[in-house]
Amino acid sequence: MLTSAWLRSLCLALFVTVSALLFWFSHHAPPTLLRSVGFSHPNDPPNEVQVNAASPIAPHSANTESQSSAISLSAQAQHQHNDESFAYVFYATSTDYACSALINIARLQSQFLTPHRVVVLVHPDLPPTYLTALANHKAIVIPHHPPKLHDRSNPYYHDVLLKLVAFRLHQFVPGLKRILVLDSDQLIVQSLDHLFSLPAADIAAPRAYWLDQDSVPSPSSPPEPLSDSPGSIRVSFTSTLLLITLSDRLWAKVSAGIRRLGPETYDMDLLNQLFGKTALLLPGSYATLNTHWEINEAPNWFQGVVPTRRKDWVPGPAPKMPEHKIKTTNLRAQSSPFSSSRTKSQKPAPQPANITIETSESWTPLEKLSYRNRHREDRAQAERRDRLKDVLDTLYAQQTKIVHFSAVAKPWERSVSQIKQARPWAHGLLAAQFEAWRTEAKGLCPGQRELDL
Repeated sequence: MLTSAWLRSLCLALFVTVSALLFWFSHHAPPTLLRSVGFSHPNDPPNEVQVNAASPIAPHSANTESQSSAISLSAQAQHQHNDESFAYVFYATSTDYACSALINIARLQSQFLTPHRVVVLVHPDLPPTYLTALANHKAIVIPHHPPKLHDRSNPYYHDVLLKLVAFRLHQFVPGLKRILVLDSDQLIVQSLDHLFSLPAADIAAPRAYWLDQDSVPSPSSPPEPLSDSPGSIRVSFTSTLLLITLSDRLWAKVSAGIRRLGPETYDMDLLNQLFGKTALLLPGSYATLNTHWEINEAPNWFQGVVPTRRKDWVPGPAPKMPEHKIKTTNLRAQSSPFSSSRTKSQKPAPQPANITIETSESWTPLEKLSYRNRHREDRAQAERRDRLKDVLDTLYAQQTKIVHFSAVAKPWERSVSQIKQARPWAHGLLAAQFEAWRTEAKGLCPGQRELDL
């Protein structure tokens, strides 16, 4: 009994002594000695974990997957940043297109933080102010004359073949292997860096989804010279975006095609004839026409449910027409001409006055029919706009990579108020696209600070 009590007392004393020694050791021993034996120092940051970079980290939270993805993307971005074999390429043959190129370059660099270089092919006559502006955005600027079209081609497109000079950029910029060539009259709305990681192919381009393929003739052997029969080319992709794997072989093929161009044949025709059967086709989201927001219609590649018009929908009765239309005729009153001999003290002769004559006329049957049809169309456009508003919002916010300015006019040709006036039934994003372009142009492009929105 005495022995057991003595042993308990001894164990208690040892426990107290060891505890006191550990307390002293943890507070007074050097931090490096503590960490070497597995202890943490009281001044160490709480919850800080020292990880050996060579050791794998086991999953320990719901965020592990996202953390791993972030690490992977970060490593990939670092690799791409160090890889100068990729580049974005624009071409500009006028100040308007150079301004639009600047807008998209700024978006790539500031909004999407691309690590890749930018090359711009420009017409030699482009003003120095734009050359400086492009250089300030760290673009490699290459002046080059556009290859010539056939003599019997539309003069409007006389500089369009400058785009095809991109196929030989590896001869101008050593180290380039893959380039993404973009038309300037577009707005990039999502990052495009992932396209450089696509499988190897001579070229990749978006499907020309707006064309009616059923009406295009079946493919046949290329004519000599190319496109000797206009309209005979089967078009499967658009040239507004081209992912090109550069090589001397590819440039030789394209340059030979340029030399054999027939009348009314342009870049898109030639490329489809050369690569229509071998190009890697990209979704239409990489070449989304802004016409969809003009006419309130979803593209055929839209991923989602598009609501249909109710079967019982009717446009409603047209507003009552005035019984008569008023025809207005402006006449100019007669007055004496100025006397050539009048002195400074003489008052000038009065200007001719305007006389307005209004006559009442009845509506013709054709005018009445046109009035009712116009009302019906306006109501139909408004119904379609309201029904597809959410669809077109989703199309722009989530599924569109690039918007191509195909509706009404180019963004430098019409102000926002003019767009709203010309297309009152359009989705609000149509005017917003013009506003975005013109707002960014005011801050980026030489001579555009006074541009009206």
